[in-house]
Amino acid sequence: MQSLHNFVLKKIFKTAIVPILIMELLLILLIFIFGYLQEKKNEELLQKTASQSFEEVASQVTQRMSAKIERVEKDATALKLVIQSLYVHNKRYDGSQLSYRFEDGFFIRNNEGMSTVYTTNLSTLSEEDKVSLKILTMTEVALDAVMHQYVGIIDSAWVNLGAHYSLYYPKINVKEELSPQLNPTKQSYYYKANEKFNPGKKTIFIPLFQEPWAVTQGQIGSVVSPIYLDNKMAGVVGMTLTTQNTKELSNISLPFDAYIIILGKEGHVLFASDEDSFYKDFQINSFNALHQQQSSSKLTPFLCSPDEHSNFVFFQRNLQNTGLSLILIAKKDKINEEVNSIYNQTRVYGLFGLLFIGLIHFALYFVIRKRTRKISDTISKPVTQIAHISEMLFDEEKLNLEKSDIHEFKTLQNNLNKAHKKTT
Repeated sequence: MQSLHNFVLKKIFKTAIVPILIMELLLILLIFIFGYLQEKKNEELLQKTASQSFEEVASQVTQRMSAKIERVEKDATALKLVIQSLYVHNKRYDGSQLSYRFEDGFFIRNNEGMSTVYTTNLSTLSEEDKVSLKILTMTEVALDAVMHQYVGIIDSAWVNLGAHYSLYYPKINVKEELSPQLNPTKQSYYYKANEKFNPGKKTIFIPLFQEPWAVTQGQIGSVVSPIYLDNKMAGVVGMTLTTQNTKELSNISLPFDAYIIILGKEGHVLFASDEDSFYKDFQINSFNALHQQQSSSKLTPFLCSPDEHSNFVFFQRNLQNTGLSLILIAKKDKINEEVNSIYNQTRVYGLFGLLFIGLIHFALYFVIRKRTRKISDTISKPVTQIAHISEMLFDEEKLNLEKSDIHEFKTLQNNLNKAHKKTT
C-alpha cells in the first residue's frame, strides 16, 4: 500500500508535469525536423545558385578560350593565303641572292633569318625546288610578325610544301632534330588536313597530345590550314598550341574549390587548373601534369559521369570546333560546407540548450518532490491522528485532538468528538 506522499507526488506528475514534458519533447522534435528540412532546402537553393554561377563562368571561360583558338586559326588562314598568292606571283620577286648548302642529307638555306628553311628527301636541288624555297623565305617575315603575338602561347610554327620543302619557326638544328628521310605528308598534322579528313578545306585543330614526343614538348595540338593550288593540296601551315596556352586558366579564382579541366575527344585530360585536387579526386594525371613531371606514363582516359547521387557536379562546354571540351568541376559537399557548418553549429548550441533545460527539469523535480513531501506531511499528520483516534472512538478515554488550520480537518475533528460522546 502506497503512502500519501507517493500518492500525491504521482498524481501531480500524471496530471501536471508529464503533459508539460510531452509537449516540450514534441516541440523539440518539431524544431529538429523543421531545422533538418530547412537545411536541405538551403542546400538545394545554394546548389542551384552555385550551378547558375558555374554555368556562367564555364560559358565565359569557354568563349575566351574559343576566341583565342579562333584568332590563331584566322592567322594561320591568313598565312595560307599569303603563300598561295606568292605561288601565283613568285616571278615578280628575285631569289638569286638565296643560297643553300647540303649537309647530312638536308639542303639548308645559308641566309640568316628568323626561321630555318630546309629540304628533306632530296639529293639535288633544281630550279623548281628553289622556287618553293624562295616562297618559304618570303613567307618568313609575315610568319615572324604573327608569331610575336603569341609568345609563350604557341610553341612553334611551320610550313610544309609536300614531302620536300619546309620552314620551321623558330630556328632549329635540323641535322640534330630531324631525319633527312622525314616525309611530312605522312605525319598526322599534314594528312589529317587533306580532303579525306577535311573536305571543307578549312583551318582545323589537330590533336597531337597522343604522339610519343608530345608530352616531352608539352604540345597539345596544332592549328593547321591546308594550302591548295589548282584545287590540289600543296602543303600546310601549322601552329602548335602548348600547355602554356592554358596557363591563364590556373589564375582563375573559383569559389568552393572548383577547378577546370580540358578534355580531349577520347576522354584524355589535357589540363587541370588545380592538378593536385584533380589527382586527389580521380587519381589521374593530366597531359600537363605529365609534361611538368617529364613522365613517360601514358595518358589515362577520364571516365566519370556524375549522377544525382554523386558528390561531383560537371559543367561542360565545347571549344571552338577543336574536339576539345572545357569542364568545370565542383563538389556538392564543398558547396554545402558553409550551410552545414552553420547548421551543425546551431545543432550544437541546441543540444547544449537541451542539456541546460534537462538540468533545470531535474532540479525542479527535486524541488517539487521536497515541497510535495512538505504538503503531504501537513496533510498526513492530522489524517494519521484521525486514523488513530478512530480506533479509540469507542474507548471511554477522552479524545485529545490537535487543532488544525485546515477547515475540513477541523470539521472532521468536531464530528469525531461528537461521535465519541454519543458512544460513551
